[in-house]
Amino acid sequence: MLGGRAGERFLLSDAQFVLAQEHGFRTWAEFRAHVEGRSTTEERPVSRLMGIRSGAYVSMADRLLAELRRNDPGALRRLRAYVPRHAIATSAATAELRDARLIIARESGFPTWRELVAFTEKSRRDLDERQEERRRLHREAEALLAGDTDRLAGLTAEQADTLLEMLAGPETIPGVRLEKELGVPRAAVEVLLGKATGLDAPLIQAVRADRVEYVRLLLAAGADPGARIGGSTPLENAVLSGGTELVDLLAGHGIVPRALWTYAACGRLDLVQACSTRTAGSGRARHRRAPISLTPPAAVSSPGCRRPTIRTRSWGRRSCTPASTAGSRSCAGSSTAASIRTSRPTSGGQACTGRSRPGMSR
Repeated sequence: MLGGRAGERFLLSDAQFVLAQEHGFRTWAEFRAHVEGRSTTEERPVSRLMGIRSGAYVSMADRLLAELRRNDPGALRRLRAYVPRHAIATSAATAELRDARLIIARESGFPTWRELVAFTEKSRRDLDERQEERRRLHREAEALLAGDTDRLAGLTAEQADTLLEMLAGPETIPGVRLEKELGVPRAAVEVLLGKATGLDAPLIQAVRADRVEYVRLLLAAGADPGARIGGSTPLENAVLSGGTELVDLLAGHGIVPRALWTYAACGRLDLVQACSTRTAGSGRARHRRAPISLTPPAAVSSPGCRRPTIRTRSWGRRSCTPASTAGSRSCAGSSTAASIRTSRPTSGGQACTGRSRPGMSR
């Protein structure tokens, strides 16, 4: 960025210029104004890197740069959205590699490319360490499968935590495929539960793997169904993966987050209808927005209604968020109607929408 000048001198103004450029701004003054004017409550969405190597992001940036050089309209929109110095650009043909890399970083939830690469490399190291730790516990894993409670009783809390996470995956234990059933002697698992320091991580991993009976056991042992691991709750993972049995199980312990899309996915038409009630108008129906109750709902269906069928990707997510993350907010918005079909007619409106969120077929 500084060219040959960097070898001759490096002043505070040079450091400020480099920082501003890394964040996509032309000057330090613009970057400083952005930082000072930004809301302190702003939330930055971060994607799950899931151990992806940094080379994958390098390839993504190279492909994006090629699109920018072709002045692709979609690439231009991304450039204007994520690189402040190009906010009013009418052409993407002059974009540089650093611009493409900044776009990829911002879309992954990181302010700079350097931070994205650093976090990616750390996530790979962490993943390698976990895999090595699991390999070292192969004898203990065999004891778990055999129900050898005496051997398991000598494990440390850290070893118990690792084995519980291994038990959450379908093929994490070598040579064994675990499905909806528990798959190992319950007494052996209870020994591990008694030693574990936390149950939330194995819970969400078990949900992602559709390990129904293991999820049931973890919930009974005190795992938190509302815990957010990697930015999402167990119920969100169950809904998005289509695990209807797990959705019912988790909803019985509380619907988190409290939002239209989770209410609909859980079959709670009473809560869906509470988001928006329909009133008669002159010549056409009008909608009156109604605040949504943030009291944890009971896991029962509303009288006279069957569970809904939700058309995948045809409905929007309400901007209702749990009080723990964004405070109490009411359901609002009417740009897209919630597409919910029931086998019996129901009263009341169902037009409570917001950001797009994929649904599930029930």
